[in-house]
Amino acid sequence: MFRPQSALLTLYGDYALQPRGEIGIGSVVKLLNNLGLSEQAIRSAVSRMCRARLLKARRVGRRSYYSLTEDGHSLLTKGAQRIFQRKNTHWDGTWNVVTYSIPEQRRQARDRLRLELGWMGYGTLSEATWISPYDLAKEVEDLVERLGIKEHVQIFHAEHQGFTDPKKIVSRCWDLSTTHEKYANFLAKYRPKLRARLKRLPAPYHPLPPQFAGLSKAEPPLSQNAAITEAKRCLRCDLRLLFSKPIWAPKERSCG
Repeated sequence: MFRPQSALLTLYGDYALQPRGEIGIGSVVKLLNNLGLSEQAIRSAVSRMCRARLLKARRVGRRSYYSLTEDGHSLLTKGAQRIFQRKNTHWDGTWNVVTYSIPEQRRQARDRLRLELGWMGYGTLSEATWISPYDLAKEVEDLVERLGIKEHVQIFHAEHQGFTDPKKIVSRCWDLSTTHEKYANFLAKYRPKLRARLKRLPAPYHPLPPQFAGLSKAEPPLSQNAAITEAKRCLRCDLRLLFSKPIWAPKERSCG
């Protein structure tokens, strides 16, 4: 089951990020209904994202159109970078720890902080303590300054001294089994569809480079023997381009 806000972020990240665009609320509801989400859940998620300043509304008569704000655009752009630009660093055994104590009147900023920490790849060690194997202190500092909650957030770089197996800590902070199951189900469902689609795709057309402009065109269909003969002829022509002096008999030098 998809969560409404996650589905909305995916929708806008895939179709309204580059170039920037807006989507009518009716279209949003119709699209996400296909994922089993109710209209009420979708509209509530849109309202929350507007309050979090991730989306903004434009009204035309009785219709509403929603697009990404600068903050929303920044969030999804950075998220795409984190997803598609894999870190190749070796973990040194230390943890980047973020803790916070944010007043209830700053609840929206607190919710936004949690959302973006999750996007950065942090896992929840406890309700207000998040950890990451990467040193993302600069990214967190930029985030809390933008949210205006720097005085309520602390960052530590620490080494685990006990008393739990690190593997159990990872399992506690990140639901890896569920993540693995989702990836496995996705591959099982869509890999056959991709293969079937690739079989239906036409062969790509690659125009001949200028140096081959003098070659005669082989018209399909060709029999197996004719195809072999044509391939040998093209190979001889290719060899003639590679060597300044011909290495075959003069009568075999025709490329036409």
